[in-house]
Amino acid sequence: MAFGFGTMAYAAPYTIYLDNSHTNCGYYVYVQMGQGYCDGCEDCCLNGNCSEECPSKCCWICTEQADPVTYYVGPGQVVLQNLPSGMGVCNYKVYDANMILVTFCDTQTTPGCTCSFDPDPDYLDCNNRPRRIDLNASCVSGTIKWS
Repeated sequence: MAFGFGTMAYAAPYTIYLDNSHTNCGYYVYVQMGQGYCDGCEDCCLNGNCSEECPSKCCWICTEQADPVTYYVGPGQVVLQNLPSGMGVCNYKVYDANMILVTFCDTQTTPGCTCSFDPDPDYLDCNNRPRRIDLNASCVSGTIKWS
């Protein structure tokens, strides 16, 4: 897929980082990817031009969605996946091992491109332990961390 960034000053390779190293439960992560551009942070970006020093604070804004991908992240596992050039994360959905929706986040519409899913009292994992799930989609990486 070809994608032109036009006048954008910064376009780093995009990596999805799924960190489940702190739990003994497996999860499925639905990742909606898309072509787009770096924007969404007042201090770093102006009219789509992002400075070199703070791309991690800028959001990936999707202009055209691609086919979604679902990753299985096993107990204690960390999954890294590089995306094709010009692609970033539009939103996430996290399911437990029984494919029951745990949480979701459209990171394009949240402050700082980050969603935090506070478990108390909403979510207990497969071992009946409360879990917090942080979801982020900056211009340089997308992360999900279970803690």
